[in-house]
Amino acid sequence: MNYIVFAFAAAAGIALIMIGILSGKTAGIKVLQEDENGYLRPVAANESTVFTSMLADLSNKIRPVDGNLETRLRKSGWVYQGPMEYHAKRMTLAILFFLIPVVLGMILKGSFLTVALLATGAAVFGFITPDRKIVSATNARKKTIQREMGFGLEQISLMLTSGEQLEKALSSAKKTGEFGQICEHIAVGKATNRTIGDIIDEIKAELPEISVMNEFLELVRMESKGQNLVEPFRVMAMLQRDRLENEIIEAGGKAKVTVTMLTSAFVMMSSLFVLIGPIFIIMQNTGF
Repeated sequence: MNYIVFAFAAAAGIALIMIGILSGKTAGIKVLQEDENGYLRPVAANESTVFTSMLADLSNKIRPVDGNLETRLRKSGWVYQGPMEYHAKRMTLAILFFLIPVVLGMILKGSFLTVALLATGAAVFGFITPDRKIVSATNARKKTIQREMGFGLEQISLMLTSGEQLEKALSSAKKTGEFGQICEHIAVGKATNRTIGDIIDEIKAELPEISVMNEFLELVRMESKGQNLVEPFRVMAMLQRDRLENEIIEAGGKAKVTVTMLTSAFVMMSSLFVLIGPIFIIMQNTGF
């Protein structure tokens, strides 16, 4: 009887996943579209498939999310296209993770209670995985922007020291990843006579909380008040350069430790094989 229940659960889960794949193909097609702030973000070519809508509705009923989901997605760099994909992914992963213990239970003939507990735990883990991915993507985005600032601020500082205007100095850093896009956004906004306050508010709405980015934006705001920014930018560039160098040294140190540990483990295993191998052969030959 237990195996009939397992088989039914497995068949139902596989059917749900297959329907989701077939009905959600167009929802997985991403195109770049400019939003109201001028940023390019991936959007779905068609997010309104019936099954993904059903999954999203079920996900929201199981565990409603707070009103800042779209804000969290925006600050993560749109790791999911929107709330629809986030909710559909929660349910798809919950079903997929639920199926793994069920299938293994059928194969290994495990007890119903054990499989049920493992399947429930796996389903919960799959359900919360998208939230963990948003947090991970947001943290990774922070680190990436901070590294890019180490290079971009140096370029901006050099341009300002040579007597260039802030707009041109910012444009010179446009190739330094997402930080370069932010600089270009500011430069274009200033060139079109938009207020610096509106530009900064737009940027802060798109980015996760990064203290050094807030300091950078405040320096840009100060320039609009006629203050000289050569020295402040030079100091900020120096601090970020030192921070980047420390990160590189730290990463190199961790890599060295990892290589040393792997080499030591390999040498230890080889030594054990050389020592134990002959003893094992002797014991076999002597009848032990």
